[in-house]
Amino acid sequence: MAAQRARRPITIFSVLALIVLLCGVATVLYFRFFTMDSWINSGDRVPIGSQRTSTPEGTVELAQGVHIVFYESPVGVPQYAGMISFNVNAPDGTPLMIGLFRGDEDAESYGPRPILSFTNMSGRPLWRIEAPVAGVYQVFAKAEDDFLKDAGDDRIVFNKVPQLFTELNQRTRTMMIVLLSLTGGVFVILYILHGIALSRRANLEAGGSRPAAMKLEPME
Repeated sequence: MAAQRARRPITIFSVLALIVLLCGVATVLYFRFFTMDSWINSGDRVPIGSQRTSTPEGTVELAQGVHIVFYESPVGVPQYAGMISFNVNAPDGTPLMIGLFRGDEDAESYGPRPILSFTNMSGRPLWRIEAPVAGVYQVFAKAEDDFLKDAGDDRIVFNKVPQLFTELNQRTRTMMIVLLSLTGGVFVILYILHGIALSRRANLEAGGSRPAAMKLEPME
């Protein structure tokens, strides 16, 4: 008689654990990519003036306080803020003082990923302004000299939340740790249940394979 085929060590809990692990990792990656691309595509934009735009100006609504202003481009971000003529007027027409961004520009720079990216924009913070009151501000921005010819699709961006790329990285990193911890916790619980189910199965199979006790008939 052929030996009984051994059962594979699979239970509903091991299958669920694998599903939870795959779905958890996919969710974390999607969250990371979606959050980054959404942030890059966020904010209020003012086009850069170029040879195709004779009036390089626009308006933006700003809250009172300090604002970090970004330059974004699908081609290339200027190395120096001086390559862009940039001015902002308050709602009453008063020109604002334009300060340079003094943080780590390399850490705050961003761009599309090589794969699975839903944006083609690169950017970096170049200026810092302080709005004295909430209201609609007039913005003038134009590329200078040799940079002018490539600035047709470039833009100045205000009102990103959070205001810095490093802050966004910190927030998403914290959320990724939380999501991965939850995924790992559920995975471990399901594998513990998987082990318990295998132990019960082994006990049942061991009990069923024992020979039946011989029944003794009384002698007459």
